[in-house]
Amino acid sequence: MERKKFISTTDAWNWDHGSEGKILVIKDGLYKRFNFNLSIAQRKRKEEILLFLDKINELKKYYPEIRYLVDSILSLYIKGYVMQPIIGGSLNSDCYDIDEKLNALFQLKKILSEFRKYDLYYFDIRRPNIKINNARNPILLDIDGLIRKGEQMDATPYYIKEYIRNGGKLDKHAQILMFNRFTQMCFKYDELRYDFEYDNEGKEIMTDYKRMDSAFDHEYLIDHIKRKIR
Repeated sequence: MERKKFISTTDAWNWDHGSEGKILVIKDGLYKRFNFNLSIAQRKRKEEILLFLDKINELKKYYPEIRYLVDSILSLYIKGYVMQPIIGGSLNSDCYDIDEKLNALFQLKKILSEFRKYDLYYFDIRRPNIKINNARNPILLDIDGLIRKGEQMDATPYYIKEYIRNGGKLDKHAQILMFNRFTQMCFKYDELRYDFEYDNEGKEIMTDYKRMDSAFDHEYLIDHIKRKIR
């Protein structure tokens, strides 16, 4: 993977800002520049993940192309990385109908299982981080947030903190929990209530989202719902 020390941000403008970094629009694409308070250890872990991903060609279609890493002056750590521009919408948008959203969620479930084959877990499953490209396929953002099995997250979402506080672990079940929350947020309340039929497991997931040791973290909601025929 190519590395650079100096890039021009003279004409850059802000695209997004998160807990770990700011995304700037520059000539080469989108520059995710890590916040100054991110430790060197955290930066090195992210660098290791990006370099590891660079070796796995079959996963590259699921996230924006990483064009190059941005090194610190002494190359002790990375300041961030530059990726291709992101073109796509959010899965909760009215631009997509119910069937398109369901199809994208099934694809996302499959994508996450592909990453798990390499012991990589993606827990920050939320609307800003999942985009749908022009081919109606899910794309994962903040790919540097992937963690290997047994590692800790750099920035832990609120629901994952609650989950761990109640005895949960960062494993497949935590990923299912976040996936089910994301699934619910992709649809309007009336769509969830009137456009789907639920089997017993689906009903439990829909009504039991506050318990962190229940069906909500063991079964995928999309496997237990069926689109009503009108």
